[in-house]
Amino acid sequence: MTNLHKTLALLLCALLIAVGAYTVGAGLARDNAQAVSSRQLQLIALDLEATLERFETLPYALSFQSEAAQALSAPRNTALIARFNTTLRDIQRQAKVAAVYLMDGNGLTLATSNWDTSQDYTGKNFGFRPYFLDAMQGGAGRFYAIGSTTSEPGYFIAQPVYADARRSTPIGVMAVKISLDGMARTWSKIEDPVVLLDRWGVIFLSNREHWRYTSLAPLSDDARADIARSQQYMGQPITALGDLPGAARLSFDDAVVQPAGRLGWRLMLVPAQGPIIRAALVWAGVALLLFAIALVSGWAIHQRKLRVEERSQAREALQLAADDLERQITKRTRELTVANQNIESKYRRLQETEYLLRNTQNELVQAGKLTMLGQMAAGVTHELNQPLTALRAFADNARV
Repeated sequence: MTNLHKTLALLLCALLIAVGAYTVGAGLARDNAQAVSSRQLQLIALDLEATLERFETLPYALSFQSEAAQALSAPRNTALIARFNTTLRDIQRQAKVAAVYLMDGNGLTLATSNWDTSQDYTGKNFGFRPYFLDAMQGGAGRFYAIGSTTSEPGYFIAQPVYADARRSTPIGVMAVKISLDGMARTWSKIEDPVVLLDRWGVIFLSNREHWRYTSLAPLSDDARADIARSQQYMGQPITALGDLPGAARLSFDDAVVQPAGRLGWRLMLVPAQGPIIRAALVWAGVALLLFAIALVSGWAIHQRKLRVEERSQAREALQLAADDLERQITKRTRELTVANQNIESKYRRLQETEYLLRNTQNELVQAGKLTMLGQMAAGVTHELNQPLTALRAFADNARV
């Protein structure tokens, strides 16, 4: 396998590991986010339910006020209406609701808590509202809508008002309007999108203000007709949420949903994809880091083995070189020994030759000396013999 093939194989392994880790990390992060979102949504739902139920009995209690039946029986009694307006204003301020008002059997407002404001309901007819129609049927009326007078949205609770204790036929309706804007402000502290949808799937409350009056899916004709008939959103154009910039990237498949209220509402929390993606990327990064560590560790171990093998081979080469050197030294030593022995033999022969030469020289010197002595002796003898001969002759002659 060539280096290019090895590199491609490693890159493919790294890609598979990263994708696998990303998938696993995203799944775990999504499950964790949904679990956290579910717990958070339960708390939000409890808070919403508490807010809605807190005022559930208020219109019912007010419907028993004697002034309510009296005002409905004598709608032209301005003094009575004025006193009841003041009473309703005090109740509204104490209860901290948006408005409290009384309507006759036709939906015309006779008395209201906001009589002294620019948003006075007096004389306004709300007979087209579903909460009024339900209350006139003898039951509790509930509805969420944008106010036709104030243009401010609110949750309406209505109860029928009866002329006497027999409570046979309602003569009017007592209604309370509750603002849920405080709920939206509370939700604004939550990072993930929180929405409250009506039964048609329209978002009417959210911590994303620009999501209001949008729908999760395009509305059906029946839904649009019902919304138009009740004037629930007062002509607000209901567009699909997916048409908003940035909303298309949201995954509502991961949303946590819980029913809320008594009108078929759905409370939804959409876990943000950012933390899930970041967690998945962390998983992929850690997996790649571990893979890189394993790869580097394997490479280091391989290199160590190679170095060990190289050192072993070097030791073997050194040993072979040492053995060869030792053999060379032994051979050279043997050769030198033989050479030394030859030299010593030659030296001994030279010494013997020198000794022989010296002895010969000495003998020659002695011989020379002896020769010279002989010659000297002969000369001396010759020299001595001549006079001696003469003397012998003279002696002989003398004897004669």
